[in-house]
Amino acid sequence: MRESLKLLKYIKPLWRSVLVGFIFMLFFALFSGSSIGMLIPLMDNVFTPQRVIEPDTQLTVGEAWQAFSGDIRKYIGEHRGEENWLEELLGEIKSNGINYLNRIPPREILKVICIAIIILFFLKNLFFYLNKLIFIIVENKVTRDLRNDLYAKFHALSMSFFHKHPTGELTSRLFNDIFVIDTLTVNVFAILIRDIIMVIIYAAIAIYISSGLFLYILLVIPPIVYAVSYLNRKLRKYSGRRQEKIAQLYSLVQDVLPGIQVVKAFNMENYEVQRFRKENQKFFKYINKLKKYTIMSIPLSDISGALIAVFVLWYGGNRFLSPETSLTTGRFFAFLGALLSMITPMKNIIKEVGNIQKASVAVKRVFDLFEIVPEIQDDPRAVAIENFNDSLIFKDLYFKYDSSEPVLENINLEIKKGQIVAFVGHSGGGKTTLVNLLPRFYDPTSGVILLDGFDLKMVKLSSLRALLGIVTQDVILFNDSILNNIAYGLESVNREQVEDACRAANALEFIKRLPNGFDTKIGERGCNLSGGQKQRLAIARAILKNPPILIFDEATSSLDTESEALVQQAINNLIKNRTALVIAHRLSTITHADLIVVVEGGKIVETGSHHQLLQKGTRYKQLYDLQFREDRINPEKPL
Repeated sequence: MRESLKLLKYIKPLWRSVLVGFIFMLFFALFSGSSIGMLIPLMDNVFTPQRVIEPDTQLTVGEAWQAFSGDIRKYIGEHRGEENWLEELLGEIKSNGINYLNRIPPREILKVICIAIIILFFLKNLFFYLNKLIFIIVENKVTRDLRNDLYAKFHALSMSFFHKHPTGELTSRLFNDIFVIDTLTVNVFAILIRDIIMVIIYAAIAIYISSGLFLYILLVIPPIVYAVSYLNRKLRKYSGRRQEKIAQLYSLVQDVLPGIQVVKAFNMENYEVQRFRKENQKFFKYINKLKKYTIMSIPLSDISGALIAVFVLWYGGNRFLSPETSLTTGRFFAFLGALLSMITPMKNIIKEVGNIQKASVAVKRVFDLFEIVPEIQDDPRAVAIENFNDSLIFKDLYFKYDSSEPVLENINLEIKKGQIVAFVGHSGGGKTTLVNLLPRFYDPTSGVILLDGFDLKMVKLSSLRALLGIVTQDVILFNDSILNNIAYGLESVNREQVEDACRAANALEFIKRLPNGFDTKIGERGCNLSGGQKQRLAIARAILKNPPILIFDEATSSLDTESEALVQQAINNLIKNRTALVIAHRLSTITHADLIVVVEGGKIVETGSHHQLLQKGTRYKQLYDLQFREDRINPEKPL
């Protein structure tokens, strides 16, 4: 219940709509069975054959109402303020009403009853529709805003968060959990509040009639409360497990379907199907238990009502039958009627509390994400930087992921504007982690990175990342047109600028051969393109952004020779007059770099130009000789 109250943040701005919904609910109750039931006594006047009306005393409905209302107004004017005048007024209304009613022909009354029933049913259903419509709109607005805020929260979180939470789990929270919350919002609370009020009213009536008898009724309440509490604990437990299992199913599908080509290549279809069936069986197990405890609320509420009714009938009946009783027949049956009237709203309360318990698990899972503080965010004193003018300095840098061993230690490096700096070394040495600190995907555990003398932590993230262009080995493209992928993140870009960028990236020729050119949809993660084509689109995107600092993370390592040549030429076009940080797998591509940095075991073991490092004959030369032992590529191949 406590978690569910967090939704009030989203309901509060819609309080006017909620209030109107409550008003319509009251009108619905007003025009429902109780109002229609008031017409039943009129039937006596319609279907009483013995009643005869003298022609000179006969009145139409309009005449009767006019005469009746006139008499009542006259009586109020003459007797207002007298002792017991209200009580006498009620008697006057009753006697005058019967008198004038008896002077109306039965057919006239029957016509009025038929018209009244039609009007009452119309009003009842009109207010039912309006009440439901308003609450549905409010519920949809709440879930819409909640889903929007949660998706925005995902984008505000740091990269480390996404390493700990699979995409399928987050997708499940964004859609499935919020869908569950949709069943909780205003309508459930409205029904719950309505039924609680009804229980309080009927309880007050019962206490007024016989407070002593009502106190004895409370003896039945503890076992009912215990049973409801037990049921709610089970609902909460298995609702939580259901949400966890469906999130695991989402994650499994998200992992497997994008890699379906690998699954088929290794004949692993049956394995993956069985793995899914195993997880789905666990989900089936928990959903069955959840449904089992959900449907238990119906017999529980019926049994609870029966216990109360039997207890009242037995104990109250014995008191009523006792010679010393102070209970009259009317008071006893009024008390019994008040208690029995509590049963239906109590049943609804048990049902809605169960719904709240199920949904509160989803609320907690969603709001737990809202409470996560991003590790990477702007300092309140951060400033915006528009250009890169001088140098980039890594000073006494130390970094580790959570409680793991250090990934980077004692990194000291200065990169001047316009330099091409290559990072080489065995995989896992820390090269990618080092360059990922520059756009602040992570922050150093200790030490600083200075951009033109500014600590990166004191630079606004948006301005910092605007200075950077990143091309990685695993190109991230979206299931959209080629044009929108290249112009991603840029607002004022025309087609001519995009074509110029593609020409420089050696991508224009293959784009024009596609059926729809720049409007061609490239599929999920660019699945309709080759590796080389995707890399050239990524380079075109970087060219169009025109950043002063470029980062290449093994951008050509997975390409064939022809594609590598085209991509390498595009890289050469891109890095002219820019500062470039290049992580290289193939050493032949960085021989003309201004500075080569050898990183191993999280440390910089040596730096220098290609020729300087070869002359030293240390680690870089070992890597170079190992890679080109059989077929050395010309070391003068231009970058």
